[in-house]
Amino acid sequence: PREPGFEGGTGTRYEQEFVTKVAEALVKVFSQDERFQLIVVPGDIPNGIKVDAALFLHGDGSVNPQASGYCFGYPNFAANKELARLIGLEFDKIPGHPPHHRDNYTRDLAGYYGFSRVNTLGPEVLVEHGFLSNPGEKLWLFANAGKLAAAGTGSGRVCGAGSTGAASAGRSTAPVTGFGR
Repeated sequence: PREPGFEGGTGTRYEQEFVTKVAEALVKVFSQDERFQLIVVPGDIPNGIKVDAALFLHGDGSVNPQASGYCFGYPNFAANKELARLIGLEFDKIPGHPPHHRDNYTRDLAGYYGFSRVNTLGPEVLVEHGFLSNPGEKLWLFANAGKLAAAGTGSGRVCGAGSTGAASAGRSTAPVTGFGR
């Protein structure tokens, strides 16, 4: 399902296929840690959903086929910035990863609609994994979807960055959205 009113929108070309692949791999990573209960929400994020942390998965696009790089979007709070930093450090360890360009470089990144939908005291970060409109980057992204899912999102990283104590207090819930609007 897509966000109501945006059912016809597909994001950038190949975005739905790519983020589905990353989300499926991410579920495998988190399912190995009994502290986490993942809520996978592809597109239509329930308003007010209570979670300890939120990741919103996306792929970027541009009319310039040479555009390259990943970035993050987040409300300007320390927990969000720290989670983005931790994931970025892990992304950079993957050989051949696209470069990191400036976070929150558009109003839409910092003000992503999903942030207003989730009820969380923990971190919430939109991940633009790279440019699917760049042919070489698209091939790399699809080939490394599993590594991208594992990078920085394994046991404890998501809730640990939020300093809410949720990871040690029992099962945490963390939504992963498959598609943006």
